[in-house]
Amino acid sequence: MKPAPFDYCRPTTVAEAVEALSADESGRVLAGGQSLIPAMNFRLTDVSLLVDIRRVEGLDRVASDPGGVTVGAAATQSRVLGDDDAAAAVPGLRAALRHVGHLQIRNRGTVCGSLAHADPGDFAVAGLVAVLEAEAGAVRTARLDGDAVRSCLMLAVQADGAEVRTVEDLAPGSESLSPMQQAFHENHALQCGFCTAGFLMTLESVDPDEWREPDRIIELLSGNLCRCTGYQNIVSAVAQAWGVEEASPGSEGESHGPSR
Repeated sequence: MKPAPFDYCRPTTVAEAVEALSADESGRVLAGGQSLIPAMNFRLTDVSLLVDIRRVEGLDRVASDPGGVTVGAAATQSRVLGDDDAAAAVPGLRAALRHVGHLQIRNRGTVCGSLAHADPGDFAVAGLVAVLEAEAGAVRTARLDGDAVRSCLMLAVQADGAEVRTVEDLAPGSESLSPMQQAFHENHALQCGFCTAGFLMTLESVDPDEWREPDRIIELLSGNLCRCTGYQNIVSAVAQAWGVEEASPGSEGESHGPSR
């Protein structure tokens, strides 16, 4: 399914965004799009105008003070998750956001968007409500400006002006492979190969030092699906490329790992 025809605008100020929305009753704000784009694709919502606010200065801010945390409308879940001040101000916030989708979703999805849509498939809604109460207040993966994202949940126009990388440019030359590609080859970490590009792009987008623990590797890989169920060889390839001890299926982090 594809969405019905719609207009698109990308304001650079809040005033421009408000003016565009005021002029169209069916206009909708587009921040991350991880809830809105699927709804549009299945024609579950009527949208005549998308107002993309990602380039409005200041809307991606995350600010903390003794009273709590202020999250801008365009602040991604990954941005809030990685903010140490926010985690200190609301200790349960980081714990809740780690259970929102996967890395690729969190890199585009916004905290405010999840709450605004009350997306039943997004743990942010239930998780953040719990935090507020407790604190009294195969997949198509590409790299967009360095972050792994779901290309099927993005409009092409949203990539305008951004650096887009796909699996084709991972190898340093036509006669050689990247270290991760070589590890996949040596560990037979692919069967049909349909999911391989997504795994590689996700792995190449992160800092290995932040995902080096065995259970964290499994958590990272859980954002991509392998219908051939060849996960253990993929885990072995990552462990080899990153020089870490291999994560075993019986590790403590298995509940966060890929579906088998």
